[in-house]
Amino acid sequence: MIPGNNTIAAGAWTPKRLQPLAWWRADVVDLVGSKVAAWPDRSGNGVHLVQTNDVIRPTRVASVAGRKNKPCIEATATGQLLTAAGVTLPREIAIWVVTGTIATQGFAFTHLTGTNRSHYLFIPGVAAFQVSNAAGSLFWARFSSWATSKVVNRSLLGIYDGANIDVYSNNANENGSTTGAAFASSNVTGTIGLFCSPDGVNPSAMQIFEAAIFPAAQLASVSARAALHAYQTARYVP
Repeated sequence: MIPGNNTIAAGAWTPKRLQPLAWWRADVVDLVGSKVAAWPDRSGNGVHLVQTNDVIRPTRVASVAGRKNKPCIEATATGQLLTAAGVTLPREIAIWVVTGTIATQGFAFTHLTGTNRSHYLFIPGVAAFQVSNAAGSLFWARFSSWATSKVVNRSLLGIYDGANIDVYSNNANENGSTTGAAFASSNVTGTIGLFCSPDGVNPSAMQIFEAAIFPAAQLASVSARAALHAYQTARYVP
């Protein structure tokens, strides 16, 4: 375990205040050399991201000057990824990622159930956040403005509340068009993939400083989203 800057002052606001289903921050990782073997979940729910294959382990960058010298996890487009198997997620979730550089299109987050990617955050590109049910029927948001300038060195938030999808870049709603149909709420068990889908589809070359999954209701209010963005700004923006 690499403790890094793991001290949190008493009473300090962190994403844990919003009761995340999972929360990862790059100051606490398990390394083999400079590569990430595991990224522990700080939510208390045990959703630990791991990679046993050294060839496809992402690397840890100890300090990034443009992000207040905070560490990040970095993957290339050759397929590095971290996974957590057997994770049950509600259909109505919010996915939050704090990015650094992004060099290619690809998955930042996936939840793979069989051959169906039931939730994903894809950056950059047109389909920013997609949700599908167990049969693969889609409900997703498409954003023509989801360009590189909208995702590099940003906090990105995708929310599906059971009826609509919203995507935020640095807490600004991108107001893209949404297509698909709402479907009944359900829980789905699958494998989380960070930086790439666990089935090897669409790896991304990017940096992630922090990521979390929340019940959608926890990010429904303007004040909750503002608090999460203020935390990201204070921690990572010079």
